[in-house]
Amino acid sequence: KTRAPQPATLTRNVQNQKGTPLGKLVLAAAGPLRADRPGNGGMRLWQYSSMEKADAEALNLAIGMEVKHTTFNTGFTGAKLVCAAASPVSEWSSGDKQQLLDTAASMLTDLDGAMYTGCDMNTTTHDMDYLSERCPYVLAAVGNPDCCPNTATAYGVVGSVEAVLDGSVSGKTLLVHGCGNVGATVAEKLLSLGAKRVYTV
Repeated sequence: KTRAPQPATLTRNVQNQKGTPLGKLVLAAAGPLRADRPGNGGMRLWQYSSMEKADAEALNLAIGMEVKHTTFNTGFTGAKLVCAAASPVSEWSSGDKQQLLDTAASMLTDLDGAMYTGCDMNTTTHDMDYLSERCPYVLAAVGNPDCCPNTATAYGVVGSVEAVLDGSVSGKTLLVHGCGNVGATVAEKLLSLGAKRVYTV
């Protein structure tokens, strides 16, 4: 009987230049991380009510990425980087964000091609440009200012919705759960395609 791969977790403390803790960076993967089947998933920055919740979200997101990678046979293992911020993200300075990205670059470099990351909640393509200058393990439309990965993702979601609804959202009432960089574009596009109503959470 074949055993399912066991999840893997790595952590790094993130602190500013004065040594003040900024949070903890958690890398969760649905299985072993190897250069011949590297992990892939975006880097999320968020303040959690407990470290246990941050760990649980990192693992759940990694498992969700595993489903995506398996479905499309990408050759990647599902993984995710989550930074559990010690203070509200709105209070982080650009220097604080830089320290996070430097810590992530160190972690990814140490993994030597066994993990690739990109944008997620509270990380931007600008952040990924900075990160890619410090390590080569970034997949996020780096170096192409005309391509927004959030918009590309949104159009993929809209296409999926159209496919489920036999090719048209016209006259339908729909709900978009999450209205950030991706969800807002999804909602706008659904309305432009003739949806009767689009509710957002």
